[in-house]
Amino acid sequence: IGVNDIEAIPELKLSPNPTNGILKITAKNEIEKVEITNFAGQRLMNFQPNSVNTELNISQLKEGVYLVKVSSKQQTQIYKIIKK
Repeated sequence: IGVNDIEAIPELKLSPNPTNGILKITAKNEIEKVEITNFAGQRLMNFQPNSVNTELNISQLKEGVYLVKVSSKQQTQIYKIIKK
């Protein structure tokens, strides 16, 4: 599978980025799973919002850059976020 073979999640938005602790995620389709990992691939947080709008409290994470993997049905997208 190439990068172009993966369908993006429709209208997926993460904000604010950078964030101080509350990360808002919205999408057209239901968000089933959200994983936050560091760049070493360690899973730090895992959420199952089952909603099109969700707010995640990530205030316990240290300042830094993280990857947010958002899954919806057959689709997955990965975003880079900055925690201040």
